[in-house]
This record gives sequence, structure tokens and C-alpha cells, in this order.
Amino acid sequence: IVKQVKHYFSDANLNHDKFMRESVSNNSGWIDFKVLARFNRLRQLMGIPVARKQNKGNNRKNQKPAPKVADVDTQYVTLLGETIKSGITEEDPIEVNEDVTAIKRKEVFVPSDSWFSRTVHVKGLPYGIESPDFIEKLFEYFAGHGNVQLVRMRRNPKTGDFKGNLLVEYATAEEAEEVSKKEDAEYLGNKLEFVMLPAYHDEKVANDEFIQEELRKPGETYQSFEDYCISKGRPVPSAANGKNANALKFAELAPGCLVKFTGVTDDIAFDEIKKAFNTVHRVRFLEYTAGSSEGIVRFAEPVAASFIESHPDGQTVGEVTLSVELVDEEGEKAFVERSKAAVEGKGKPKAKSNKIEFVPGCLIKFTSAAGDVSHEKIKEALKSECDVKFVEYGTEKTDGIIRLADPIAAKIIESHADGLTIDEVKISLEPVDEEGEKAFAERAQAAADNKAKKRGHSDNRRGGHGHGGNKRFRK
Repeated sequence: IVKQVKHYFSDANLNHDKFMRESVSNNSGWIDFKVLARFNRLRQLMGIPVARKQNKGNNRKNQKPAPKVADVDTQYVTLLGETIKSGITEEDPIEVNEDVTAIKRKEVFVPSDSWFSRTVHVKGLPYGIESPDFIEKLFEYFAGHGNVQLVRMRRNPKTGDFKGNLLVEYATAEEAEEVSKKEDAEYLGNKLEFVMLPAYHDEKVANDEFIQEELRKPGETYQSFEDYCISKGRPVPSAANGKNANALKFAELAPGCLVKFTGVTDDIAFDEIKKAFNTVHRVRFLEYTAGSSEGIVRFAEPVAASFIESHPDGQTVGEVTLSVELVDEEGEKAFVERSKAAVEGKGKPKAKSNKIEFVPGCLIKFTSAAGDVSHEKIKEALKSECDVKFVEYGTEKTDGIIRLADPIAAKIIESHADGLTIDEVKISLEPVDEEGEKAFAERAQAAADNKAKKRGHSDNRRGGHGHGGNKRFRK
């Protein structure tokens, strides 16, 4: 933690970190610990939940702006301050105030342009693959070649994915030059290509390429991306310009990129699945719906066969091992069709349907011998055997109907012929006949229609979404 905080206040970081640079120039240089405690890396090191980035996968169009990071609990802010105060010495370039609420540099920061001539551009790492301690491991690796000041990961400006390229800044230009001459360097089996940043920059300028911000020479003036596109006679990218064309191109698929996975449990999130596969090969897309037990991962390269070969026992996600298998030719065609349909359907208003699809054999009538039983307890008691869709309670909440996700009511009732015990309370289970199923379906449909009607009234009145619906149906 102390090492990370020292890094934030270092000359090397302040040359590139706009937020920190502006912060040390205000309030006489003092920065509150409650501000630092919001930084994701410090949150990771302190065991505080990290603010999640917006998912760039499914349903990107409907995402809301990411909320601001909430203030960290006071106990963590206090712990951070005490940790820093006890971990620094008089010789360190930072100091903590008397009441241990803020920290500052001892010397005023003076921006420097010398970093440009002391930086090596590195290529050769896999696109999109990283881990929480990735930057620390890279720092250790490059420190073996000289006195490293800073390692920066270059990212795709549209998606935020790691591009597989780095900018490694050394203490002197001489050290950087020595490193740039290495021709046999490897990192975790990946052959690395080194070149001095000034040379890499000049080559891109000579090739008339757009110069991204992190590659720009201090003091030079560069075109904006929009102006660059106009000067080349290219259409300027915008929200509406070429969006569907690019999306349809994305929907095209090279054979051998798809892997089907099964065995997902309720406690596994979309991001966890994607991260697990991403640590092996770069994931371009994940087709998965929350609550489902299976899905398809689309790798950026046709590596599905080699992935299956190297994972005969499946892919581990947390404490669960997912079964994996290749998607055959017909499955690949179907995947492409779904992708194209999704692209072409975006932006078109979808017809809303309140139709409740009801399958016979999903209902169980229950009666409690004593006291009420919550939906959560019913679901917990049956989770190893079936998926409870929802529960319709009677007037006293001691009886009602359980709707299962699958038509296996008879099997569940048979396996609990003597009843189901929940918290030492015996619950009797019995089948619902055909007339009872029809009546249930009608009640469910009426509840859905009522909810849609109230939502519509609410939308017309306030422009928002209503919360109508029959309270008897508990999700």
C-alpha cells in the first residue's frame, strides 16, 4: 500500500496522471486520504470492493452511465492514513499531516519532458489478457533490465482493452537504449519487440498514421482524430456513422472460435465467466443470459480446438468447473444468425408482449402445518432438485402454489411423499389438476397485463417506469 501511494506522488506518474497532477496543485498540495481510498488499486490492496467498469459486452446500448464511486467507509480511510504514516520515513518524498487525514509531496512537482527520451515501446503481449497484479509483475520483469520508473499499459481507446503494448520508462536514456537493443527477450512465452519511443513515434509520423495521445512528443501539436480522418478523406466516426456496418462485420465469424460451456450456477456472474476464459485466450464476446446454466464464448482467434484440448476437465470459474465442448458447424451458423439478427434489430422498437408462456406440469400446491414459509426458504429447500420460478401465496401465506421452471412437478412430489421439511415445519405437497393449472395461468396473465397497464400509465404521466402488478405473485 505504501509503495503504491509513493508511486501516485512520483514524478514519473505525475507526468501522465492528470487527476493527481491537478490534485497536488490545489489545497497547498494536500490530498485527503478519503480521496485516495477511492482509487481502485488501493481498494484491491485493502480488500475493499472495487468499482466495476461498465460491461462492454451484451446490451451496451441500454447501459446507464456508471455511477460515481461512493465514499469509502471511515474505518478504511483511517486505516489507510495510519498505514501510510507508519510506513514512511523522514527520507521519503511524501508526508502526512498531524491528524492523519491528508498527504502531500514535500517538493513541488515540476513537469518534465525527459520521460519521452527515456521510454521504450514494447510489443508482443497478448491482446486483452491481464490480471489484478499484472502491472506489478511487468514492473518486476523490466526492473531486471534497468532502473524502471514507470510501466504503462496501452489500451484500445474504444473498448479499454489492453492492446498488448507497453511504455516502459527508465531512469536514464542510456538504460532505455540498452534495453531497446535486446532481441531475444520473452515474457511468459511471448517474444517481445523493443524500440525507443522517439523512434517508434517518428516511424508512425513517417507512415502518416494517427498519433495517439500516449505516444505524443511533449511540446508538439497534433491533429485531433476527427481532423485526421477529414484530412484523409475518411468518414468521421460518430454514434450513427457506420455503426451498423461495423457491428455486422463483428457478427461475421471465422470457424473454430466458439466454445460451449455448461454447468453455471446461480452465484456465478457474467463478468466472472468472461474473466476466467479471458485469462487463457482473448474473449471477443460472451453469449450468456443471467440465470442460465450454459452459454457460448467467442474467442478473438480460432483457438477453440486447442482450448478444449488443454482443458479436458473443463474451465474453472471460482469454485465451479464448467464443462466445455466445441460448437459444430451448424451451431456456428446459428450463432452468426443470432448475432446478425441482434445487430439488425438494434434501434428498432420492439413489440411488447405480455403473453405468459405456460407449460403444464410445473405447478405444486403446498400447505404449511404451522406458520408461514417464505419464498426464499422454499427455493433454498428445493434448489438441489429444481429451479423455483415463483410462488403464489394464499391469503394467510400458509398455503399456495409453487411454479417450477421445468415440468417436473410430479417427480418432486414423488420424492417428497411424506412432505417437505423447512425449519422443522412440515410442508405437504400435492399436484395441481388441469383446471387448477388453467386458473393459475389466467391469474398470472391478469397480473402481467395489470402490471403492463400500470407501467404504461406511469410512463405517460411521468416518463418513467411504473411498479404495478399483482402483489400475490412473488418473484
